[in-house]
Amino acid sequence: MSAIIKFPKIIKLDPKRFHRQRLFYIGKVLKGPPYSSNYQEYYLRRNEEVRGNKKWSLKILGLKKKTDVEPRMHAIESCNDDQLLEMLEKWFLLDQISYKKLFWLGWRGKITKSAKILEFKLSK
Repeated sequence: MSAIIKFPKIIKLDPKRFHRQRLFYIGKVLKGPPYSSNYQEYYLRRNEEVRGNKKWSLKILGLKKKTDVEPRMHAIESCNDDQLLEMLEKWFLLDQISYKKLFWLGWRGKITKSAKILEFKLSK
């Protein structure tokens, strides 16, 4: 008697389609000195496409001035499609999001870095 194993369906991402939403939650990062550190929430916004290049901006939810009553969205930095990974690495957010999710959000840049390869020598 044989057992039948059902495998999950393979999901193919269409390179022409991406999520219709424009503002995406990236994650929380602990900022500040150890005795008074706070979590900051980061968001990624996909801006309009200009001459084939998408613009991305990194936003933060918080108070801009001490006199502000309610927190608002503030843009920290913006970049082109090819510079998105460098921007996320600069703000320590690259470990918060995967390449697959970035592709799903609409990022079509190229991964320029490769994994570090360690060589082990076998001793007898």
